[in-house]
Amino acid sequence: MLDKKVVTLDNVAAPFLGCHGVRANSYCFCPVVVAPFGSERPGGKPGDDMLAQFPRGAAAVEALQVLEVAEQSLNALESSLAQGTKIEQFCAHSAVAAPYLEVRAKRIETATRPASTNVQVTRLVNPNALIGVQLIAYAGRSTKEAIVVPGMPASPGKPFKPAPHAVVHGNFVFITGQVSFDFDEGYPTAAEIDESSWYQSKASAEARYIMAKHLRILEHLGGSLKDCVKLEIYLKDLADVWDLEKVMCESFGDELPARSYIPTVRLGPTHCRVEITAICRKPGTNEKIARINDSKVKADSWLSPLAVEYAGFVFTSSLAGHLPSRLDVSVPLADQINRLFEALQGIGPLRKGGIESALFASIQIAETVDLGELRWNFQQVQGQGRIAISPVVVQSPLLWVRGGVQADFICAAN
Repeated sequence: MLDKKVVTLDNVAAPFLGCHGVRANSYCFCPVVVAPFGSERPGGKPGDDMLAQFPRGAAAVEALQVLEVAEQSLNALESSLAQGTKIEQFCAHSAVAAPYLEVRAKRIETATRPASTNVQVTRLVNPNALIGVQLIAYAGRSTKEAIVVPGMPASPGKPFKPAPHAVVHGNFVFITGQVSFDFDEGYPTAAEIDESSWYQSKASAEARYIMAKHLRILEHLGGSLKDCVKLEIYLKDLADVWDLEKVMCESFGDELPARSYIPTVRLGPTHCRVEITAICRKPGTNEKIARINDSKVKADSWLSPLAVEYAGFVFTSSLAGHLPSRLDVSVPLADQINRLFEALQGIGPLRKGGIESALFASIQIAETVDLGELRWNFQQVQGQGRIAISPVVVQSPLLWVRGGVQADFICAAN
């Protein structure tokens, strides 16, 4: 029987979808978006929502709320922010990142912070919300180890203590989001292209440079790219996917990890097009990595492998409810959501456990989708309330041109 603990806090607003946090196999999954400055905020006064017009000041207040809710959720799961291994941070305004990071620095020490990513998306699902996070934390007895590779630049730059290039906890290595920019060295010539050649891809050059950084981090730990289980690839232009997939095949050969492609408005260094973070096997462990391609489900996703199983978890590539043979056909939103969960439950190691196997879902919603309709249709899926769900709104298109929603999952293997 799956040892799964689900938390929904009583003293804060209910999540847009799912629950506040889930724990299984000693890992906790916790997405947080708050509803700031409005009637849902305890003690909120009329006109508080006007603060959203002044994002720097609003972000400082909201960042504190977000991290407090995250701490509450993790405490209820017998973990804490100090045990955080991975954090993705989504901003809905260009002025939000700096004040958020200032608040975060007071709650999470830079030198031991989780492996992190910070990107701007079109918007979050709660009205006026500027900040959203999704956290993975550890609740076991092993010690968290922050990794800084000697001689390799790390953010932030001097005079601050370098942040980890990766975090090791339990059977996993979590690699901080890497871009083709170094705080010590600036934008490297290795990521440049010949501007006179119109067919060359800047995204490809950046991705090759990023994967070289991932390899350097893993080699420092005694591993290699073969240890990669899941990649999250944030990009400014979805048209770059085809070039990026070519780089992935060059880097991994037949041992590709699961992959999710997430459109963003901008990345941290604004001139960069690609950022990649990774979840990997801890080098030296005996746990095997199993790559899953199920013929019954494969037609719903062109990404291969469809999913990867490792250390009691299944990590999926991006899934959607499109019609793979008819890209010109629009599928009703309710059908997309149903097909999404049908695809998930059709993956071999998850069939016996059904939707109960799902622990965490990162969901990207096209900006054209009505959020009220999406929420209602999700709530019709029995069991979705026991999944930690992190929804963000992104610019169209998604990986599937006519799709309104796509998701990648972390599940417990049966």
